[in-house]
Amino acid sequence: MLKTALVTLAIISAATLYAAAESGENIFYSKCSGCHSSSLSLNKKKSTAQWQSTIKRMKKHGLSISSAETNAVAAFLAGGK
Repeated sequence: MLKTALVTLAIISAATLYAAAESGENIFYSKCSGCHSSSLSLNKKKSTAQWQSTIKRMKKHGLSISSAETNAVAAFLAGGK
């Protein structure tokens, strides 16, 4: 029983680390580019905080995105990686 619980915990932890390691660029192209072209989004000059606000607003339009993904995409769009 304990062994099964530890294996399950390890799998969940690995999946969480993988998701956290996904780049803002990859998340943008998988979750945002269906409605927003990269050329327009990448040319807008906004701070990370401004992008976070914009992304949170997109949740009202049906965007499914975690806080970690929001932060990664906002950093990417603000000029980071």
